[in-house]
Amino acid sequence: MGMHATIYTVSAEAFAAGVAGDLDAFTPDETGVSLDKAWHAIHYLITGDADLRFLTTGAPLAEAESCELHSPADVRHLSERLGALTVADLMAKFDADAFNRLNIYQAPWDDSAAHYVQPFLADFLVALHAAARAQRGLFVVLA
Repeated sequence: MGMHATIYTVSAEAFAAGVAGDLDAFTPDETGVSLDKAWHAIHYLITGDADLRFLTTGAPLAEAESCELHSPADVRHLSERLGALTVADLMAKFDADAFNRLNIYQAPWDDSAAHYVQPFLADFLVALHAAARAQRGLFVVLA
């Protein structure tokens, strides 16, 4: 089983509705991008933060514990911060020993797990940069 993450894009209006708790007006895109169980590793590779969450700017969706919203501005800033970094650049930070020491979900890690994380990281970067170009936020569901 385990905890999987899926990200969806949201308009600025849907972001505002979600943060305000107006679930009737909250409409994320229907098609999401799965990060499977690699979400926490991706979070760490991108942010350097080992807290058990995804990204660092999220707001809860109507106080839902396992969902978070990221504004279009935050998505744009993250996309700009990552800039031209490639999957290979970010994967160069993959260190199974550090992941285990920091309790990055889903420990235990070994060096072969880099092959598992890499395609999900690539999918995330594509989705992030596309959302930034479209001026959309992100809706993250951990389940």
